[in-house]
Amino acid sequence: MAKETQKSLSDKERNRLLEILEKQGRDTWLKRWKEHMAFPDNLNPQLMNRDEQEKVLRYLLLRVLINQQAKFEKVREMSIRISEEFTDVLLFEPHKISESELFRVFKDVAGEKGSLLYRVGVLGGIKPISLFAYRFKTYEGFIRWLNENKQNFLTVIEEQLRRNKSRGLFDFLNTHPVLSAGWVGNDPKACRMYVN
Repeated sequence: MAKETQKSLSDKERNRLLEILEKQGRDTWLKRWKEHMAFPDNLNPQLMNRDEQEKVLRYLLLRVLINQQAKFEKVREMSIRISEEFTDVLLFEPHKISESELFRVFKDVAGEKGSLLYRVGVLGGIKPISLFAYRFKTYEGFIRWLNENKQNFLTVIEEQLRRNKSRGLFDFLNTHPVLSAGWVGNDPKACRMYVN
């Protein structure tokens, strides 16, 4: 038999405790989410500024494209390195990045053959640097498409979500004439990850 009894909290104390737990949970989740998504120092996903949100969405698109069939630890490192190295040029004018500069960063992070990023044997003879370049070119092509059509990615996403919810956004990204070349599989996991 218990020697001490515990009194329940008053409604005021209970609400205060719940507020503290909610704040700790939110702060911890935001910190872990930011670390998991590997945001570089030059991007802040918590700012509500539309320009900053545009940058974050473009960065995440590149990240999910190069993440496919890759080792996630190296994808995090690669994403951060590329973003910090090329800053806003990467997000708005990636065509201005020379292949030699891009490949230098690739080899610094992924190794001379790229096997630290992509598992060479799994790719069916495709060289990791070729796969990386292909995915980067897909990203570059989509950014060019946005620029040519004078659109912001954030606005495109909002329109798709307004029209058809998340399924419409998935269908748009999955079947987009430029992006569809960068996805792996008929129901690409990377595209679903991006929509989520």
